[in-house]
Amino acid sequence: MSDSPSAVSVTASIPGQRGDLVVHALRGEEEVSRRFVFELDLSTTELAPEEARGGFAHVVLEDAFGQVREVSGVVDRLDVVATDDPAQLVRYRLTLVPQPWLLAYRYGFRIFQALSVPDIVKAVFKDAGLEDKLFRWSLEGAYPQREYCVQYDESEWDFVCRLLEEEGIWFAFEHSADGHVMVLSDASESAEVMEPDALPFRYDASLGGDAVAVWDWRSGVRASISKVSLDDYDMLNPSKKLAADQLAEDSVQAEWYEYPGRYTQPADGKRLAKRRLEELRGRRKSARARTNAMTLAAGRRVSLVGHPFADGEYFITASRLHLRFHGQQEPGPLVDTGAAHCEVDFDVVPSSQVFRPRRETPRPRIQGLQTARVTGPSGQELHCDEHGRVKVQFHWDRDGMLDDKSSCWVRVTQAHTTGSVMIPRIGWEVLIEFVEGDPDRPVCLGRLYNPLNPPDYSLPAQKTVSGHRSNSSPGAGGSNEVSFDDSADSQRVYVNGAYDINIKAANDKSAKVAVNQKRTIGTNREMSVGANEKMAVKGLHNASVGKDHKVTVGANRAVKVSGIIGEEITGAVTLKVGGLENMQVGNPAQGLLESIESLALEAATALAGKAASRAEAALLGPLMPGLNAAREALGTAAELAGPAAALFGGDNTAVAVFGSEVGQLAEDGNLSLSNVMASGMAQAVSSGALTRGGGGASPRGGGTGGQGFGGFGGGSGGGGGASGSWDAPATENAGSDGGSGGGGVGGGGGGGGGGGGGGGGGGGGGGGGPGTWGTTVEGSVTEKIGALAVINAVTGVSFAVGGDSTETVGAARIELINGGKNEQVGIAKLETVGAYMVKVAKALAIDAKGAVAINVASQTQDITGGHSITAGAAGMVTAANLKLEASGKITLTCGASEVVIDSSGVAIKGALGVTIEGTSEIKMHPPAIMPG
Repeated sequence: MSDSPSAVSVTASIPGQRGDLVVHALRGEEEVSRRFVFELDLSTTELAPEEARGGFAHVVLEDAFGQVREVSGVVDRLDVVATDDPAQLVRYRLTLVPQPWLLAYRYGFRIFQALSVPDIVKAVFKDAGLEDKLFRWSLEGAYPQREYCVQYDESEWDFVCRLLEEEGIWFAFEHSADGHVMVLSDASESAEVMEPDALPFRYDASLGGDAVAVWDWRSGVRASISKVSLDDYDMLNPSKKLAADQLAEDSVQAEWYEYPGRYTQPADGKRLAKRRLEELRGRRKSARARTNAMTLAAGRRVSLVGHPFADGEYFITASRLHLRFHGQQEPGPLVDTGAAHCEVDFDVVPSSQVFRPRRETPRPRIQGLQTARVTGPSGQELHCDEHGRVKVQFHWDRDGMLDDKSSCWVRVTQAHTTGSVMIPRIGWEVLIEFVEGDPDRPVCLGRLYNPLNPPDYSLPAQKTVSGHRSNSSPGAGGSNEVSFDDSADSQRVYVNGAYDINIKAANDKSAKVAVNQKRTIGTNREMSVGANEKMAVKGLHNASVGKDHKVTVGANRAVKVSGIIGEEITGAVTLKVGGLENMQVGNPAQGLLESIESLALEAATALAGKAASRAEAALLGPLMPGLNAAREALGTAAELAGPAAALFGGDNTAVAVFGSEVGQLAEDGNLSLSNVMASGMAQAVSSGALTRGGGGASPRGGGTGGQGFGGFGGGSGGGGGASGSWDAPATENAGSDGGSGGGGVGGGGGGGGGGGGGGGGGGGGGGGGPGTWGTTVEGSVTEKIGALAVINAVTGVSFAVGGDSTETVGAARIELINGGKNEQVGIAKLETVGAYMVKVAKALAIDAKGAVAINVASQTQDITGGHSITAGAAGMVTAANLKLEASGKITLTCGASEVVIDSSGVAIKGALGVTIEGTSEIKMHPPAIMPG
């Protein structure tokens, strides 16, 4: 209904109102970027409070000047004064607010990603059910997307106002018959102009008469910021300079500096710096006045005319409307006491002064820590970007789907600053903190355990264990682990690689194990050493190879055994020597040298005064065929290393030492023994081991005594004077002028003292081990040597071959054995040697289950014990000339027949008969055959 007792008439439509209605007063406050609030005082006979609350009320005002003003809003509050008179009108006060402000009742948490502020605000409006017709966007600027924006513990209205304030977007409301519209704009200079567009100034309101006017104009200027500086940090571009500033024309340097500026692009920094300066200077010039123009409202432009100095266009920032339709002098509840009244107080700024809303809505700050759950795409166990960032979902996030869209990329702090990289797994609970307390900038601090993801160690049972274990992904089929068990007396460091373990040291790597070390390798082991490798084992070294064992040596290989070597070969043995083969057992050089000296002295003592000029020819002449073959196998003398090269030259000092003795042997025609000496000499020189067992002594003993020599293994050094022997005892006297020899230890252990008389002996040298050699082969053996083969053993030598034994030596074979030689062959033995020299201190026996064939161009054998060759099949020895000498007897056996030769005669036994044939004649001495 309409009631107009004053100059302003009012019509009101109130939800839930029935019966008579009287509107008493209307008061309203409007401000740019703030909600409006109108209070309507009325009386009515009937009003349903529950229906009115939340309903839409509409008020139409019209004054005597023809101005029409409409006000509409949602009834947010209803107050009522009770009465005991049912016929009396009931007094009410209704509070009207804009419909969008009902977002203040929507409170909570929400995440927005990859949206600009206008788009975020529109999404909030839409999700709240607010229709698009309630809003009109009038933006001139462009607004970047925000990667991550959080409504955190705040109402949706505060969230929207906060975002708009940060971007410098203001809003106001327009009322019409259809309701009200929220206008959002970023250009105050382009705001709509009110009706009337100009208001005259009057000094006194009473002078205005019946016209619309402005009075009580109060303008002012205040100090303000003249410079804004912003800065921020972008982790994706750590070196990028993001500092931005905006300077006003004022000369006063009043700077406003903000960090963080909440941007990552320099252009956004410039834009925001300008917005901040406009905000801080937006009320530098302002004015406040009063008017009776009830249509004046915030968010519009109006012009002032008739003022002495303030004429111009202004932007209305706030207005306060006060209408009293009926005068009422008696105070009471919900009564606006006073006479009828119509007035508007308002605030303005010059329209040329850009207006930005003040950032008054508080930004949420998160104090303390939160936890969240690591998320990612379905079906994956790990999800991160190139910077190790992960996605998380907070426990307060009701919209998240536990996927890779639940949050922005969240940086992960690491355990150390030295390169640690540990990516949280999907499903883990992690600890989250926020940079500057800003909900838009989360950081992951570390992992937390819970029943879904318990600790990797059983607690409290394993409370002394600390470490790191990471499960294989995908599938969790295994785990990598480094752990430390600090249990007293059983401390342990454990390292486990579910697949590979790679260790790289740029320089050295050291490992020290106080007790035992055990390694188990399931398949292959490969090791590459760029330079040298050294291994020292103080105790036993056992190596077991299940299949083949192959060793490739690019240069030389040396093996030294102080004790016994035992070889057991089930299959065949094939040995191929392209040049010289030198087998040294014990101290073969010492033994060979003493053998040469002993043989030479035995044959040439009486010829000691002979000249040594013929020594070299005598030494080398008999052996030249073998040496020439060795030359072909070994190369020219210039290519030989060490003393082996001197063997083929004329500057060998060893030749001079023994020249006279060997030369005499050559003159006496004992070429066989000279050959033996030359062969041994060749081996000793070529092996680089031509050294004496004893200390340096003169070639001959002094006075009447000769040179003494120590025994082989276990013997001592001989004394000076009398000639030595193979088995000289440790304290044997060597002559009247000679001292006793020192004791040797072990195989050729240490040579003893010097000779007496003219020359004194030197100190003893070091020797090798006892030198026992035994070889067992279950299969066959094939040995091919192109040049020389030498065996020099301090004790006995044994060979056991289960199959055939085939040996071929192109030049010569020398065997010096201070013991026995026993050779067992399971099938047949075939031996072919160019020149063969044998000296055995005990017996030499060859026993073959099959045939035996020994082919030698020339040979000499000196065997102290027995010599036997036994063949299970045919037996044949072929030589250029063959001479057998024995101190006992010589027996040739073939089946049941045998020939026995000893000092008593020759006995020939035939199983069936004896046949003697000659091409011309058969002579007998004596010429008769005695009956047997």
